Amino acid sequence: MKYMHKGYVTFQFEIKNLLQNVVIKNVGVVLTINDPILQFVNEVKAPSISHKETGYSYVILTYDAESKAFPVSTFQAKILFTIVEFDTSTNVEEGSYEEEYILPDLTLSAKDYITGKTLNETEFK
Repeated sequence: MKYMHKGYVTFQFEIKNLLQNVVIKNVGVVLTINDPILQFVNEVKAPSISHKETGYSYVILTYDAESKAFPVSTFQAKILFTIVEFDTSTNVEEGSYEEEYILPDLTLSAKDYITGKTLNETEFK
């Protein structure tokens, strides 16, 4: 999901943990930014996502809104997280390790800056 604000773009990533006996922690998304107009501002990581639960991670970019340029770009993206394994019989942590998952490329296009409006019959002339 993309949220557009004057001078800012926020990408929201919905992440569901489908791994049994595992909690994923510190779940964030890294974008490869190739457009010099766009700059990374901040990210918000999902702190912990248990099995069958959904968490959210955000990446915030900025651009010069006064320049009248609306950046369009394609980004490579990957999820970085820590897998924490548990023994199901004792619910004791067995260990953890870093992992990553490559996502399909993301696109920021001109249509992302446009919002539609539904007109009723009286507004057609």
